[in-house]
Formats: sequence, C-alpha cells, structure tokens
Amino acid sequence: SKNVTLKNINFKNANSKDGGLLINENSSINLINCSFENNMSETGGAINNNGILNIENCNFENNASKNDFGGAINNKGEITLIQTNFNNNISKSAGGAINNYNHADLEECSFKSNISLNGGAINNTSSGLMNIIKCNFEKNIAFKQGSIIFNDKYLNLKNSDFSDNFSNEKCHAVYHKGDEDSELLIENCKFSHNLTNNN
Repeated sequence: SKNVTLKNINFKNANSKDGGLLINENSSINLINCSFENNMSETGGAINNNGILNIENCNFENNASKNDFGGAINNKGEITLIQTNFNNNISKSAGGAINNYNHADLEECSFKSNISLNGGAINNTSSGLMNIIKCNFEKNIAFKQGSIIFNDKYLNLKNSDFSDNFSNEKCHAVYHKGDEDSELLIENCKFSHNLTNNN
C-alpha cells in the first residue's frame, strides 16, 4: 500500500544496509506513538526515507549510522516531525539524529546527547530546506563543526532553545557553511552554554 499508518510499534535491534525502516518513493507513511531503539544501518540508523513521512509522538534512542549519514533518520523525501524525541543517536559522518537532503519540518521536538562528526544533532545538506519551530537541543556533540546543526542550504530556526552543546573545532551551535544561494534565519531563539574548543 502507498499510504500506511503505523501506531504503537517498537522497532528494535534491526541491522541493515539501508535503514531499519526503508520508505520508498511514492509511498506515504504515518508513524504515531512508535519507538526506534538500538537500530543500526549504513545510512539512516532507524529510517531511510525517500517518500512522504509524518512522525508524531515517537522516540528515537541509541540508533546508529555506521558509515554515512543520519544516526536516526536519513531523509531524501518530505518529512514532518511533531513532538518527537531523539536521544543518544550516533552518525559516523553527519547528522547525529537527522540528515536532510530535501524538505523537513520539525515542531516541538527534543534532541539530547546525539553525536556526529559534523552536525551533532542535524545535518542540512546543500539541497535541504528545513524549518525548526519550538524545539529543544541539549548536550549534542560534533567532533568537528556545528555542535547542534551543520547547515549548507536553507534553515529557519524559530522559538527554540539550544543549551550545553559542544563542538570540537568550529562554531558553538549552528555552523552555516552555505553559498550565496543559502539562507539562515533565526527568530526568538535562546542559546546558552554552548562551547567549542576554540573558546
């Protein structure tokens, strides 16, 4: 079926090449009150999305991307996340919790203790459009750049809190690397106690 709703399901201990849950193009998936725990993949530890994905009231914990992007989610489609938590997810390359290639809307989500080389919580690539509203980011770590977010295209941050995040090389919180066609918008956000080794 091209349109599927999954409720109250625990996805646990999956080990695959293309994400614990692979969503193909032209598919639409709704995830409600689901949990993703201890899943591992080369790209998108818990989910590799190429379709339309709506996530509400879900938890992502201890998921890992072994060789590539998105410790919890790798998004090449369209994704909406509402009231969803990301804790202790790890990516070897970029986006400890989420790697975004396309369109992502996040509202009232929480990111805590996620880890990656770049973008401790989120990596927004050179083709990504991302809106983040009323989200909390705490204790995320980047071993290189952008303890919270590494942005290379369009990023809109609004009414969100960023505290106690750490990057080893550049930028306390949000690292904006984009060219003249990229954009970073920040409105009514709070940044506190975010650190880098360059301090």
